[in-house]
Amino acid sequence: MNMHKLLLAAVAAIAFSVSLNACGKKLPDPVERKDGYAYIPIADTAFLIPEKTWLKSYGRKSTDGSVGSFNLHVTAPDVQPWSQEVNAQMYPPRGPGQRVDVSVNDMGENFDYLSKRFYQVPQSRWGSSRLLEEVESDQTAIGLRKFRDSGWQTSVFYERIENERVKYFIDCDDDGYPADHQFCHLSFPWGNGLFVDDLKFTRNYLPYSIRMADQIAAKLKEFEAAASHHSIRQTRLIID
Repeated sequence: MNMHKLLLAAVAAIAFSVSLNACGKKLPDPVERKDGYAYIPIADTAFLIPEKTWLKSYGRKSTDGSVGSFNLHVTAPDVQPWSQEVNAQMYPPRGPGQRVDVSVNDMGENFDYLSKRFYQVPQSRWGSSRLLEEVESDQTAIGLRKFRDSGWQTSVFYERIENERVKYFIDCDDDGYPADHQFCHLSFPWGNGLFVDDLKFTRNYLPYSIRMADQIAAKLKEFEAAASHHSIRQTRLIID
């Protein structure tokens, strides 16, 4: 199975949201909620996230009910959490919204293989057996190198490379539609078991992608640090 198919299979398996019973018994929900915050244990870590603004949803594994993924949503390109005031721009009646959807997934036993592969230039997460070919980049201003797969004409790939290792990998539509109706998917590993598997945004925000990814990563660090000091009584003191 190639890398692309493996990723799809892994994400599909872990993103399953458990609302059914397993073996006739409802699995306990490990997520704690208090004062508008959700404490989400996942893989070998946890995150304490404002539930009505940053957190969009979470998924649980069908095997044991543990958290397999969670999803955030923020405005693009300024990375502000959801609120009623920005709902219309994030979720317009028609067309893509001005937002970034963030998916964080527990990759389980696939993590070691995927993370080792991720840092490799130029293939990173791309699963084709053909080597990506570097082409002139239209995003050099933000430090992105650009690649193409000769057999995959509807996508283009960008990598942010630091110290000869990939930091961010981006897969963008390149199918002739306007940039605000094409999508980009940015990913990077997190810790010892998670992938920030998909920062999804329309391609017109690609020039802001590194800044958006850096800001989202910084916020995830805050949520993770808050969870490490977790006390339901202290929740409101940890995050503004």
